[in-house]
Amino acid sequence: TPVGTTELLITMALWRAAPSPAPSHGVVAHVAIYPGTTLPGSRAAVFETDATANQSGIIDLIIPGLDGYYDVVVRPTGAISHERNAVSLRPHAVRDLLFTADEFREGDLDGNDQIDQADLNRLVAAYGKLSGDAGYDAAADLDHDGEVSILDVSAVVRGLGLIRSEEYTSELQ
Repeated sequence: TPVGTTELLITMALWRAAPSPAPSHGVVAHVAIYPGTTLPGSRAAVFETDATANQSGIIDLIIPGLDGYYDVVVRPTGAISHERNAVSLRPHAVRDLLFTADEFREGDLDGNDQIDQADLNRLVAAYGKLSGDAGYDAAADLDHDGEVSILDVSAVVRGLGLIRSEEYTSELQ
């Protein structure tokens, strides 16, 4: 029997203190899907991938074999992740998820879901460096212009102290 597939369209906007990268730059995000009855820290993903959003911020995924309610976690590179709970994913169906700019904050350079002193230290170490320079850190170049500049500093400083919310959004509400 053929396995039904679900098309999951994830639309995301990033909260940016700095100007957006060039339109040709696609944001890479890690997407993980977990059974809807599990708790963070004690679960195994049933589907995981790194995907690049198009210029409109849309990631289009084809996922085989899911039928039920799942928790979907999206983590754009350099931003704090966000989760949707109890998302209905059915075979032979298309599902849209919208994440607003308030949900993703840039500045998490080390990927620990918080913007903290470690991120600021990493940014300071790379400040003023150009792509190709010793000490240049691509993760600190949040606007992807090839230079770690005041625009990148503004994203980290404005988000300093933010931690991934433990309040999750349920699709059943």
